[in-house]
Amino acid sequence: MSGATTVRKVLLDNSDQRACRTVWAAVQNDTLDALDATDLAEALAVTDGDLCLVGHDNLADVYVRRDPTRGFERFTLWPPWNVTDFDSGLARTAVVAVLDDLTRPELLTFDDSPFAHGGVLSRLPGLGWP
Repeated sequence: MSGATTVRKVLLDNSDQRACRTVWAAVQNDTLDALDATDLAEALAVTDGDLCLVGHDNLADVYVRRDPTRGFERFTLWPPWNVTDFDSGLARTAVVAVLDDLTRPELLTFDDSPFAHGGVLSRLPGLGWP
């Protein structure tokens, strides 16, 4: 399945949650960048780590997800991929603030995100991966 198909499946599997329905409507209308960050954070929370978001903070790619055991996580990659940052256990309000600052957000599944590749990422300079 393509990335868009698996994101669609995750959102539809959680369509009993208002935030997932709101996010899906924004994806369909190509208005994800205009969506309220609270709805994005809620959709990440209710999908239990299956859904991730990547957005941009200047040149950096910022990945956000909710780990079922550690809480919200943020992973930042700076080109040329040698400077990284990782935070785990972030509060929902902190994640909403991060999401508010990002541009060009895109949804992806856990398997298509850097979170799924911890072994590879732990070898990047400057990253203390859990």
